[in-house]
Amino acid sequence: MQIILVFIAFFLLNISSCVRETPYQYPRKIKRMPAEKFFEIKKAKLERFVLPAMRNEGIDMWIVLTREYVVDPLAKDLSADRAVARTALVFINEGNSLKRIAICASYDVDPIQKSGIYDTVISYKKEGLAPHLKKIVEEKNPRKIALNISEDFPIADGLSASTLSYLKNILGEKFASRFVSSENIVMAYRSQLLPEEIEIMREAVKITEEIISKALSNEVIKPGKTTEKDVANYIKKTDA
Repeated sequence: MQIILVFIAFFLLNISSCVRETPYQYPRKIKRMPAEKFFEIKKAKLERFVLPAMRNEGIDMWIVLTREYVVDPLAKDLSADRAVARTALVFINEGNSLKRIAICASYDVDPIQKSGIYDTVISYKKEGLAPHLKKIVEEKNPRKIALNISEDFPIADGLSASTLSYLKNILGEKFASRFVSSENIVMAYRSQLLPEEIEIMREAVKITEEIISKALSNEVIKPGKTTEKDVANYIKKTDA
């Protein structure tokens, strides 16, 4: 009799091990913001936060320079994170409005133009970026030119030493003596949120709380079986 009971127990154990576990019920995912909406928000923030910051600082022009492998931290916000060649993003304080000009290589034009951020997109070829940027600066003759150089804020410190040297060579000592840090402009832009951004963040926080709660629940964690990697993989799949 004992032998039969042992056999039955062994048989049931093997059957249960062959049954698939109930697949996870993943929480809802954070919806990706359409590119058009993303850049619509960025354009609105430039007008609402950057222009007042430039006026308060007495800054006439803000220049952001970026290129492949030396990408400025703000490049994505300004639609230049995919630029391969050297790209200049120029913001001019015109009192009641902010003029926005992008200077980029001909093969980098499309995504920058499609963002809708810039009033003017200047395409260069063999002549390079330098003559176009020099012309804009000389015509506007800004008293203060803000650059992304900062000792304290990494987000406002995207200008490499070689690019700064390049800029000085283009514009000469006259304008190089007018260079100032853009950190107050960058902080005003990055630290303040539009109502639309606040709503997006609230929704993202709710979904994140759902994901973490589910990831740490008995549905996912099986004592003695689930590893940290399993939990991490679960969380990653919610963002897939």
